[in-house]
Amino acid sequence: MARNTILIVEDDQVVRRAMEAVLSAAGYHVWTADTCSSGLTLALEESPALLVLDINLPDGSGWNLLYSIYGARPNESFKVIIASSNQVTRGQLREYRVDKFIAKPFDMAYLAEAVGQLLDSPS
Repeated sequence: MARNTILIVEDDQVVRRAMEAVLSAAGYHVWTADTCSSGLTLALEESPALLVLDINLPDGSGWNLLYSIYGARPNESFKVIIASSNQVTRGQLREYRVDKFIAKPFDMAYLAEAVGQLLDSPS
């Protein structure tokens, strides 16, 4: 797992492409998916260092996707950003080991800054 790899799972094509463009321009290798199913496949194949997940996806919940990834990758550590318009609780963030919650809508520069703080700082 390279430290500069990111998987974005977001069903809104405009938001997904904007995230990908900003993070790619910042030097990260980015994979994208628009469903839980395709996100899980990419997460298992590519083992990204950071996941950026929406909560509401067409084929399920980002929470369930995250649970599946943790189950399939129990010995790997990775960072998690939830980017959603849903309200979340501190309990959910702790339970799912979320490193950062970003409420939609947000500025893409803020996302890039958050990713940089999580990936570029010593673990």
